[in-house]
Amino acid sequence: MNTMLPLGQHLSMEEHVCITWFSNRGRKLGDLLLGVWTLLHQHEPPQGLVIQLGENDITSLRGIELQKAVEASLLVPHSSYPDVMLF
Repeated sequence: MNTMLPLGQHLSMEEHVCITWFSNRGRKLGDLLLGVWTLLHQHEPPQGLVIQLGENDITSLRGIELQKAVEASLLVPHSSYPDVMLF
């Protein structure tokens, strides 16, 4: 299930700040790149992109391995959208 929630107005942020949360429960690292590409092609590139994942991969990868795999996965979209800050 994909979920998209506009959150900026609920976080007491200035009116020009727009935060949108995209969620898909149960995804694993292998789904990350496809998910990021899909969002970047469906929406105008954001100024920043926060990626929160890892819980579903903890049993199969150690922490540092997961971190390196996530960073490697994000090199491709970041090279196409270098102005998007990744967090």
